[in-house]
Amino acid sequence: MKLNIFNAQKLLKQYFNYDDFRENQKSVIKNVLNTQEDSLIIMPTGGGKSILYTIPALLYNGLTIIVSPLIALMQDQVLNLKTRRINAEYISSEDNNFNEIKSKIKEIKLLFISPERFTNKTFFLWLKTLDIDFIALDEAHTFTEYGLSFRASYRLFFDKLNELKKNKNIKFMALTATASEFIYNDLTSNYKFKRIFKFNSFRNNLNIKINLFETEKEKDLVLYSVLNEKNTSLIYTMTRRSAEKIYYRSGEKFKKLRYYHAKLPSNIKKDILKGFIDNKIKIIASTTAFGMGIDKSDVRFVYHSELPNSIEDYAQQIGRAGRDGKLSDVIMYLSKENIEIRKNIIYNNKENLEIELKKLKNGKITENESIKNIFLIRNLITPIEYPILEINILSDLTSYPFLINLLKLLKNENNIKIISKKLDVEPWIIEDSLNYLQNRGNIEYKIKKYTINTFNYEEELKYLYKDDDIKIKKFEDMIDFINTKECRHKWLANYFNNEIEDCKTICDNCRRKNEI
Repeated sequence: MKLNIFNAQKLLKQYFNYDDFRENQKSVIKNVLNTQEDSLIIMPTGGGKSILYTIPALLYNGLTIIVSPLIALMQDQVLNLKTRRINAEYISSEDNNFNEIKSKIKEIKLLFISPERFTNKTFFLWLKTLDIDFIALDEAHTFTEYGLSFRASYRLFFDKLNELKKNKNIKFMALTATASEFIYNDLTSNYKFKRIFKFNSFRNNLNIKINLFETEKEKDLVLYSVLNEKNTSLIYTMTRRSAEKIYYRSGEKFKKLRYYHAKLPSNIKKDILKGFIDNKIKIIASTTAFGMGIDKSDVRFVYHSELPNSIEDYAQQIGRAGRDGKLSDVIMYLSKENIEIRKNIIYNNKENLEIELKKLKNGKITENESIKNIFLIRNLITPIEYPILEINILSDLTSYPFLINLLKLLKNENNIKIISKKLDVEPWIIEDSLNYLQNRGNIEYKIKKYTINTFNYEEELKYLYKDDDIKIKKFEDMIDFINTKECRHKWLANYFNNEIEDCKTICDNCRRKNEI
């Protein structure tokens, strides 16, 4: 099938039952099909970003790779595509499904993988052998948001992409709904995009409202009183404990309420996602692990029970509401008590950074994961190849034969290289399986030894302070948004370098002005 907009429209009708693309989508699709320009697309949530890589993928003869940040997001997207009879798969350490995917790779049109998978040495060698036509970096803001904090692989992504493109004619696209000036500058300084598409972020069907209480107790009483199972709702929390608290305090009242976070077993996460899509679950209390890119059109309420980490996170999360275009409520329930606690933690972090850096200077591995990840990103800490592990086996319960054999081996062996040879699989499969077993609660493990390279203490302290200053700025931006008296939609648009008029009636501030 020829790469042209006519054939793209035929596929759009065949698989999505739309007669034509939206104007925004059409301009991007034409660029993908008619030029060799790699592009950055900044399009609001609900704008139909997934179609921008799905339709070209169906036109290309080879494979399309989608690099995506979250398992829940991959599962949802693949499930959605399969219901449309599009051959899509994802690779996950939770499912240990690599060998199955490998055996049928020629049949697959879209393959979803994590950045950690994309940059893994052994996996990348396999990628080089494939007939790849198109690569998309979905939720591209996470290159900055996650890459600069806790996912070092993101910062290797563009180097690996360029390496893969050297001898292959591969088109590339990065997509996000939230690109602040900082994120935009970070993305464009790390990759030379030939074309940038930026569309208005205003959503005129989102009723934004912020309720501020003195104490957590007051806030909780009101939040729990407004919940109901008539409409689909998401409640965002900052911690796993907070998500679980909402469930255990309201679980008896609401039979269709569940909690969700990254540490839940894979099978439970899948069941929750399916139940949510099928309307068997109506309310989900979740950390940021659930929601990004989840394609459910009738979410009528998005609540925040705690202050989000950043405006970018907030914009992504409220974007889950009203994707069908119908009026929907996005409401924060916050307490001054909780905000003050967060403020003290954020503003007093510099002293802790200095203590942790001194440990590294003295050759000791810090227990602070944020510090460790920053140093991994900067290549100042290097795990020794095939490291020796310190393992504590908590439970043998698992239904996978491969994992049963792995657990047996772990009782007497702690060297990844030896384990991989005995099980006849690549070392990275062992690493992924260890992460899966730890997330399930079968084992606890940690790498026993790192190589700490020499570094300039004063220079690195400045870098860590700069990283800390970014977190402070994000907190202050959130406080400004809460306290602003201007139109909240206009405030958000300005933050993302867009200009709009006041919304007049669809945020609490504008409604208040019009009532006076």
